[in-house]
Amino acid sequence: MLIKGGAVSRRDAFVAIVGSAAGFGGGVAAVRAGSPDSGAKTAVVAASGAGGQFRATADYACDGRHDEQEIQQAIHACGDGGIVLLSPGTFYISGPIPLTSMITLQGAGRSTVLTATGTWKAGDGSDPGGVIEVADGRTHRTALRHVTIDGGEANALCKGIYYNVDAYRSDQPTGPDPVHVIEDVHVLRTGSVGVHLTGGTNRDTRVTGVRIFQAGSRVPAEGILLECYDSFVNHCESGAASGDGFRVTGANNRFTACKSWYSQRNGFHVAGVRNQFAACESQDNARHGFYLPTGPNSLVACHADSNGRPSGGTGGGALFDGFHLPFSEAVQCVGCQSYDRREEGDASQRYGFYVGHGSRDCQIIGIARHNRTGPTGGDGLASPGTMVSVTGTGGVLRPASSPAAAPQATNTPAGLDPEFEIDEAAQLLRVRVRDAAGAVRTAELPLR
Repeated sequence: MLIKGGAVSRRDAFVAIVGSAAGFGGGVAAVRAGSPDSGAKTAVVAASGAGGQFRATADYACDGRHDEQEIQQAIHACGDGGIVLLSPGTFYISGPIPLTSMITLQGAGRSTVLTATGTWKAGDGSDPGGVIEVADGRTHRTALRHVTIDGGEANALCKGIYYNVDAYRSDQPTGPDPVHVIEDVHVLRTGSVGVHLTGGTNRDTRVTGVRIFQAGSRVPAEGILLECYDSFVNHCESGAASGDGFRVTGANNRFTACKSWYSQRNGFHVAGVRNQFAACESQDNARHGFYLPTGPNSLVACHADSNGRPSGGTGGGALFDGFHLPFSEAVQCVGCQSYDRREEGDASQRYGFYVGHGSRDCQIIGIARHNRTGPTGGDGLASPGTMVSVTGTGGVLRPASSPAAAPQATNTPAGLDPEFEIDEAAQLLRVRVRDAAGAVRTAELPLR
């Protein structure tokens, strides 16, 4: 009604609607008070396939080739504190979109798609680059919301999001942390990592509602790779990554209600320290559900469900565990559950909880049911300072009508539990076993 009467332009209506979805508030009146005509730092960019009303009233109209150029122009025109709004439709991206400090890049929801059409180096010179990056290592307080990033049918060899913040000064008047926000973003079919956050000064990043699917279709890569610090990751998931679903090497991060499924390596690989996980799930991943080689780290109310399935859903040789602590210190798994649903044949998850030789000061309180070998395993269960309290049944109980599974071939001496270590750099699976005399024997198998 207002549009027909001429009181509000189509452009202002679009800005108001999309802006309110981002939580800016104020509706049309707020947009009018800060419209581009009155000096506001707001710009609308229309996709090549957007409707005529969007293209006619947008500040920038893309033509379907190198659309990152128009988006970059809008970002630079807005400057610090500006808001760039993307229309519904597909934007074809052949290079990075670098976010400058204080900028918000906001789509219209699932209908705003940034499709990568090639490969490129990142702004910091690393290879490959990301569809969305930060302008430089000092960039702070950006926001990315409500867009889909797609590697396309060709699975472009790029990352979805790549933020390297390595030069932010901590003596800023707004505080010591750059505080980037990533919210409600889907990342699909990228040839490399889905979301990669790194840099020695990359702290207090807020990641919420991010979904990654089929990351690493061209090279082994993680769904989410966090090499940052003091950050918060909430309600995020990674599915069908060619590497780990979540790989965490940074410190003092917090994860809540996150999930990894069908990854071709571990669901969660936690190599950093002082990280906390609550209500996270690892389901149907090819290797361990949670691989926890170091600490201190804490997991509360997390579930490991039917992992060790290299074909993404078919039973394997039961080499991997729900929660695997190979030589860990100060790792807590409290109120956690580890089980195998046995959807197709025998269980593939070996132990519910495994504590290897050399571990110490660990705490495991949980339930383990229907794992292939048993609830717990490893010769670190009674290690110094370690407490293990796990209830539940041991190996799989097959229905009477089901045929017994063929025995698994093994070189492990009877009654002794093997210990596994994955060396990603050397692409080796090391199997260690302690014989009856107490000697440790090691075998190395190549990873595929």
